[in-house]
Amino acid sequence: MLIEKSEWIGRFATRLMEVQPDTSIGLLPQIAETFWYYMRHRLPEEAADHRAAGSLRVRNRGRAWIEACSEALRELDSRMSNAATLALAEKLWDADWVRAVDPYVMAHALWDQAVLMTMGREGEDAQPIDPFAVFRSEGPEARG
Repeated sequence: MLIEKSEWIGRFATRLMEVQPDTSIGLLPQIAETFWYYMRHRLPEEAADHRAAGSLRVRNRGRAWIEACSEALRELDSRMSNAATLALAEKLWDADWVRAVDPYVMAHALWDQAVLMTMGREGEDAQPIDPFAVFRSEGPEARG
């Protein structure tokens, strides 16, 4: 349920100005875009409320990216545990040595690749395609 970037940013900025009217308007576009980059899995009004209340944890860029990617992975496969998505997101962060790939794009690219890889194996066993099974405890290697 991702919201279009311009709509998310607009809703975030509007809400932030409502709950924190002393926010510098000159910095608002950069603030909103930064929050969209890392928190687009949340409702923009909720993110603005938490930012205004000062209840959002301060994270370094790597940790924020990992958490955003983890959320994106969980949206793709809700059966994955928080620990599994965080571990996978950490590996993806380490793999992006340029640190330039969007965390949501990375998660979706991994999903697409996993789907393509499982399509070739579809006839081997009658199991339905489950791209992220390998990252969950009930994946093929756990079944024995």
